[in-house]
Amino acid sequence: MFISCKDDNNLREITDDEKIFEYIGLKDKANVIEAQEKVWNTYGRPYRPSVQVVDGYIYIATWSGIYRKPAKSLNNMDWEKFAFSGLPVIQFVMKGDSIIAITACTDEKAFVLSTDGGKTCKAITPPEFLIEENELKVIPYSISQNSQNANSLLALVEPIGVVKSVNFGKSWKTISTFYGGYQNWFVGFHPQDTTNIYNTGETMIFESFINASCNDGKDWIILENERNNCIHHIAFDPTNPNIMIYSGE
Repeated sequence: MFISCKDDNNLREITDDEKIFEYIGLKDKANVIEAQEKVWNTYGRPYRPSVQVVDGYIYIATWSGIYRKPAKSLNNMDWEKFAFSGLPVIQFVMKGDSIIAITACTDEKAFVLSTDGGKTCKAITPPEFLIEENELKVIPYSISQNSQNANSLLALVEPIGVVKSVNFGKSWKTISTFYGGYQNWFVGFHPQDTTNIYNTGETMIFESFINASCNDGKDWIILENERNNCIHHIAFDPTNPNIMIYSGE
């Protein structure tokens, strides 16, 4: 993508050295608007696929699985079909050849596991997540991995809340029943102190929130809330544990 700037009432063309965005592929496969429409029409839920950078690879979650390419080869358009072919992936966590993904499916395929690097997979959604009062539908929004323990995971799941696994998804424990209701977005550990846990979103009365625990999920407080807003993601300063940045509306 190229842009033009207005300079002293004259339009000036941007040079190659000033290029802001550069197309690197997956135009059709990663069309988010089209994917969101497909997910809504198929499953009746929002779809927010992710971009993740892990061990020198860029991973793109799409309506039809995960694609990846080495981060150092951005100049070519070649992407490898990596994992979960045919599934609407949202996010994933990885430990060696084992990969757990959350998807836009609202049934037993909401959580899926591959133990062969993404070639095959099986459904691992816990039966207790499929609640009759919610028409046996489960909606995962976010999954994250403890930076200091690959077996330790968090997930934000409607209608359950925040759940934690200490055995890479074999079992889950609910550590908070609070979730936004109107919008649900992020759950994650603080990378420098993983006893600090956060989830974000927007309540049914249109207030944004950061719900936080400083003792590994035992107690929770609302750190931030604002009328007519929604908090989407949190980024953590890698050098100062007291600094976080959140994005919202």
